[in-house]
Amino acid sequence: MKRFLKKQDKLLFVCFHILLNLAEDVSIEYKMVKLKIARFLTAGLNRTSAELLILAVTFLKKLSIFQESKDKMMETDIVARLVRFIPCNNERLMKLTLRLLWNLSFDRTLRKQMIQARLIPELVKLLTFTQFRAIGIKLLYHMSMDEQGNSEFTFTQAIPLLMQLIINWPQRTLAPELGALAVNVSHNSRNCESLCQDGGLKQLLRRR
Repeated sequence: MKRFLKKQDKLLFVCFHILLNLAEDVSIEYKMVKLKIARFLTAGLNRTSAELLILAVTFLKKLSIFQESKDKMMETDIVARLVRFIPCNNERLMKLTLRLLWNLSFDRTLRKQMIQARLIPELVKLLTFTQFRAIGIKLLYHMSMDEQGNSEFTFTQAIPLLMQLIINWPQRTLAPELGALAVNVSHNSRNCESLCQDGGLKQLLRRR
């Protein structure tokens, strides 16, 4: 069975790769969207081959700009399939998954699913890694726009990490997403108290 699945993975990889190359033509890509290719790609996320998973996520990220594809992904429980890769031991797969989640997070329903899937604590942990920090901040900013998501930050190490990033930011002007994230989390009273404790307010004033 393992040998059979391995051969199946190789066949799927070749098929998806050919389709991805064909999708460079926008008109052909849109035909694929109409044929609901996203459904087959999301099914591919259940496989174990790292190469196949990377290819499937890459293709899904490309298709996620189409409303029809996004809706089809939602029907196939895309968020639950993706969050299992955050974290994983494949850095490339993680980066691609985070970028796909970022594209999907513009949809309020999918964003809510990410919050319910406990993605916020995992993203907060990724802030300590420079290679994931930029996309992690963007995703956290989107989830901080929802009241439910905002309250989730209280139970993580998000506030101390945000304070460190703001105070030690190398440029005079903060990254827009970082500043916006800090503003959003401050709308929650507990988060606001955490931002101000231990001289936090004075440090922010000096950073002004």
